[in-house]
Amino acid sequence: MKNIRTYAILAILMASFSCGFAQQIPILDSISFYGSFSTHLAFYQSNCEVQNNGSRIGLFMTQKLKNGLVFFGKTEWAVNTVENNYTFNQGAVTSENVAEGLFVQSKNAFDTRLGFFGVSFKKFGTLTMGKQWSAYYDVSGWTDLFDVFGGQASGTYLSGTDGGASGLGRASKALIYRNKFGPVKLALQTQLTGDIANYGGSVILQITKQLNFGFAIYNSRVDDETMSAISGAKRDNLSSITGLQFRNKKLILGLNYNIKGFDLLQITVPDTSIISGYYANGTEFFGKFLPTEKIAVIGGFNFQNPKSSNTFIADNFKLKYLVIGSEYYFTPKAIVYIECKFDDSIDYLGNSEFNVYTLGFRFDFNVHTKEKI
Repeated sequence: MKNIRTYAILAILMASFSCGFAQQIPILDSISFYGSFSTHLAFYQSNCEVQNNGSRIGLFMTQKLKNGLVFFGKTEWAVNTVENNYTFNQGAVTSENVAEGLFVQSKNAFDTRLGFFGVSFKKFGTLTMGKQWSAYYDVSGWTDLFDVFGGQASGTYLSGTDGGASGLGRASKALIYRNKFGPVKLALQTQLTGDIANYGGSVILQITKQLNFGFAIYNSRVDDETMSAISGAKRDNLSSITGLQFRNKKLILGLNYNIKGFDLLQITVPDTSIISGYYANGTEFFGKFLPTEKIAVIGGFNFQNPKSSNTFIADNFKLKYLVIGSEYYFTPKAIVYIECKFDDSIDYLGNSEFNVYTLGFRFDFNVHTKEKI
């Protein structure tokens, strides 16, 4: 019995010491649990379907050190509420590479969207490593703001993927350095996959408080396995984009022009399927006007004009559609939206694409604490 009491007293003392020590050395300075749940009805080709529209949850954590350094990390998962149906929202796709994007549809309840670690060096900028939004997206993201559509003409999302392997969207295995020098923001990026290294960056100039000009360029190198599986692909694919953004409390405008974006198609020919590559210039425009705090009017377009010929692709193949929509804010976080795509595109077989009409709801949340944990 005496031994039991002794062990109990020792255990209490150790627990008390541990608690006191933990209070002196916080694990984190802040943590944010955030997310967005969105679903809609989609009407197309005489069909009506309930679809998930990019629902997600995430964690963002920071820890400050006495020397001024700040460590931070983010992880974000797609929440597949309706069998991962991303038919119309290109930015919600979670496949990183071409094989997954073209041939596999994920049925996972959760899929990784982002996951990276970073260090802030104050005036010397930040360095981040992992799966993250690219330097290219610092510019191309100015027009990727529709509730459902868009993001298809800028070269951001390669062939049914999230731009992970190409490094233009949510870049995988990426190392990015960002800094700001007066009105200029600079980002330098590389992807280190073991056998290849992609590289590029972006520069953004703040012309006025509301107006920004941006330019980004990135070289995506294709590995041997992918090269052997694709018709019409080049070893190095250099994409560039130029953009303008205007933003104030009432109006958001974004315009991008992509030069020589690379994309892929799965083409079915007798007895087999071929992955065929093509190059195109693309233009995207996004506009949003808020006449009141409760109502927003949205409009824009995506247009992509192929610049390379291919025997498998129709001569009049093109991407061309107009987007019109509106949002009603019950609160700043609870939104009902209507978004319509009027499509004048032609697929690779020469067939006309179809219009799509959506009616949906989105709820955003962010639970943030600054207390030391």
